[in-house]
Amino acid sequence: MSDGMHADARSVRVEDLCAGYGGAPVLRGLDLHVPGGSLACVLGPSGCGKTTLLRVLAGFQAASAGQVRVGGTLVDDGRRAVRAERRRVGYVPQEGALFPHLCVADNVGFSLARMGRGGRGARATRVGELLELVGLAGLEGWHPHQLSGGQQQRVALARALAGNPQLVLLDEPFAALDAALRARLRADVRSILDAAGVTAVLVTHDQTEALSMADVVAVIRDGRVVQAGPPAEVYRRPADEHVAAFVGEGTLLPAAVEGGVAVTALGVLELDAASALRSGRALAVVRPEQVRVGPPRAPSIDAPETVLLGRVTSSMYQGHEARIDVIVQTSAGPLSIAARVGGAVALGEGMAVTVSISGPVWAIAAEVRAEGTDALQHSHEMRGHHGHRPVGAHPPESLCWRE
Repeated sequence: MSDGMHADARSVRVEDLCAGYGGAPVLRGLDLHVPGGSLACVLGPSGCGKTTLLRVLAGFQAASAGQVRVGGTLVDDGRRAVRAERRRVGYVPQEGALFPHLCVADNVGFSLARMGRGGRGARATRVGELLELVGLAGLEGWHPHQLSGGQQQRVALARALAGNPQLVLLDEPFAALDAALRARLRADVRSILDAAGVTAVLVTHDQTEALSMADVVAVIRDGRVVQAGPPAEVYRRPADEHVAAFVGEGTLLPAAVEGGVAVTALGVLELDAASALRSGRALAVVRPEQVRVGPPRAPSIDAPETVLLGRVTSSMYQGHEARIDVIVQTSAGPLSIAARVGGAVALGEGMAVTVSISGPVWAIAAEVRAEGTDALQHSHEMRGHHGHRPVGAHPPESLCWRE
């Protein structure tokens, strides 16, 4: 069998899926394809349908319409559903949910014993292999209360892998862990899944988690996948204003697109070559890493980009970098924009700076605004999964420009 055929046999396909609770719809025609051996991170705000999707994939809840295929097998078509225990699907809940009275080895081998798979010796061998895989060899006799949070999640993952599943589902498995442990465990879990060769779907509301771990990021809104693709694609080329605001930070600028450029209050910006929008009214997505902030300097006719005067209004030190907000003076009036600078750069509130934009921007089609409306009233500052908020024009006297 070719690698392509083998990968397809392990893939997950969800088509026009509908599901809900008590007659209230949650998933409304959701489509998702996860290639075999890939990790898909399903990202979205609370209530969007992430957990419902996971429950339908696991067989804990039946679909009301649509189709779900796991490893090429139709497991739910809205009329009949394969029972959860027959799906070869492993499940890792949010906080491990280990049996407190069982040791590590018995927790991992619990499903094998229930299914009567192999003799006692074969099961012990399989458990030992899995504990080696997740880095817990030697802890077979420990109990959950003796383990750290990260170790408990590794045991839960080993248990999910015990039955050689075609699909592993992870329901926000790092949510209860501290930040440092969460980052380490993400990398470890990704390596473990790769070594096991299984397809996986991880549900999260943490955009950093999704972007750093996934082969495929699927953004859900109102029960549908509004964009799915490689992390860099979803971040750099969001499908709409809401995806741009939810995945990452940045600024949305009203723009007029024409001839491969976007004309904005921050100047004429190069347009991403992949943009299908070649003319018309748009919103230009400017990510913080594209914003160049420096000391005030005299304008240069040799500078290829527009350089504007600005003032730092807030600065949040984050160790390796600082996240700052800058008010820049444009021909249309003051405008707020988010930027990131190296942590060693000292930029405090009130400091005068210059601002320019580096690299191409992505343009999203925008509705035509009423004539005479201040364009800056429609700019937005994006703050990751916290959503976006309008940034109105600031009065000129609020800017204390230094000569």
